[in-house]
Amino acid sequence: MAKTAASRNAGTKVAARSGADGRPTGNGAHAKMQHFPAEELIEDFRLSCLSRALDDREIMLQKQSRVFFQISGAGHEILYTALARSLRPAYDWFFPYYRDRAMALALGVTPLAVMLQAVGSVDDPASGGRQMPCHFGDTDRNIVTQSSPTGSQ
Repeated sequence: MAKTAASRNAGTKVAARSGADGRPTGNGAHAKMQHFPAEELIEDFRLSCLSRALDDREIMLQKQSRVFFQISGAGHEILYTALARSLRPAYDWFFPYYRDRAMALALGVTPLAVMLQAVGSVDDPASGGRQMPCHFGDTDRNIVTQSSPTGSQ
């Protein structure tokens, strides 16, 4: 009986994923990550951790009534650092959502600028303390600040 093309290819794929001893070489995710430079992966991880740390700090400050509004971006960090990798600050235009802290950081917004905006400081480079927290804006990077009503987004 002749083998179908699908059954022939299936055996080839299994052999390609196996080591010399016939055991699988990895879970697939590791192999996919090898296509990216280690420095890039480490920087994305660092920015993701930084974004989460800023998020946690803002929550703590809100509980102390030092920040009047906080919206969490937890769980979105890796997605937005990866997205920022394929975009170009000061060339592409950005209309971020209020959960896009990791993307703003990956585009070059500093942690200090994020915290100055969170506390409504006059030194906030985005708005001088006039815009709500998590409404990122940076004219040098083409990040357009958003309005607060969801219906306008």
